[in-house]
Amino acid sequence: LYNIILSHTKIQIIRYNNQLDFYYKEYNKIDIILINLSNSDDLHLVKKIKLININIPIVVITGFISEDIEKQIYENGADFFMIKPINWNILKEKIDELLKK
Repeated sequence: LYNIILSHTKIQIIRYNNQLDFYYKEYNKIDIILINLSNSDDLHLVKKIKLININIPIVVITGFISEDIEKQIYENGADFFMIKPINWNILKEKIDELLKK
């Protein structure tokens, strides 16, 4: 679905299981990162990525509904946080906004 939603852009979507390893190798070619937060252990990814490049926009999508998780996500440097189910229109608008910065 990400491919369909972002088809109006020149964004190339790359799926990678270990986002951090990929980011270390390719950080200078990446415009935005979408993290599908599958568990709270993944929260460290946002912080580590921001240590490499503080300007990279990061969007975190998760099914976890917790003020503590949301607080941690933003404290670690995420630019936007969305709880599943995804509102594709809002996600698309936010990605467009972040890419214009």
